[in-house]
Amino acid sequence: MSHNFQLITYSRRYNYPNQNKPVPNHAAIVEAKDLLSLMDKLNIKQAYILGHSYGAYTALLFALEHPERVKKLILAEPPLIRWLPEIPNGEGVMEKFMENTWVPIGKAFSEKGEKAGLEFTSQWAFHAPFDSISKEWRTYWIENAKEWQALAISSDAFPIVDYEKVKNLNISTLLLSGALSAGNFNDLIDGHLAKLLPKNERIIIENAGHEMFVDNAAGSNQAIISFLTK
Repeated sequence: MSHNFQLITYSRRYNYPNQNKPVPNHAAIVEAKDLLSLMDKLNIKQAYILGHSYGAYTALLFALEHPERVKKLILAEPPLIRWLPEIPNGEGVMEKFMENTWVPIGKAFSEKGEKAGLEFTSQWAFHAPFDSISKEWRTYWIENAKEWQALAISSDAFPIVDYEKVKNLNISTLLLSGALSAGNFNDLIDGHLAKLLPKNERIIIENAGHEMFVDNAAGSNQAIISFLTK
């Protein structure tokens, strides 16, 4: 992709290698403001904005607040879980996730520390003890534990996104969804986004789940390049 475009990647506030101390109530709204500050600092008036997972949450909020700064928008499975109660087949999904997963992860971090938080995360994400997962994933989680902790202990990690603002977002948007996410809450949310956004296309990345850029990097990159060069 960098052969076709000038590519800038950055680490969000609590991601590696940043060492910022987590503060209460961290949220995508804060990270969207960080992105604006970064673009201003680099004197970037307008850019293609791509975000994955919580980065996509951040990218969407940024686009809603500053549409004039976005040429095109690419969202890969933003976890807009606050929408789930109103989405068909989403009844009870958010509540179950919060009760069985998100709140326990936050408690593990708060009460027992980083190691316990990562252990619970591993059991949820991989259904396996943290020490048994691949070295690459262990390294990734350890390096980015501060971000996960900041979100897990936040009282508003998943701020509500207004339907009407999304309906009025007149920006060409690509939605990337992992084929293996079919039926889970990411799939439900992406389907709802596709109905709301006025100028969007949705591409399902084959042989990939939520981590589509790892599972099928070639397919993900091709979808992005095709979208940006239209």
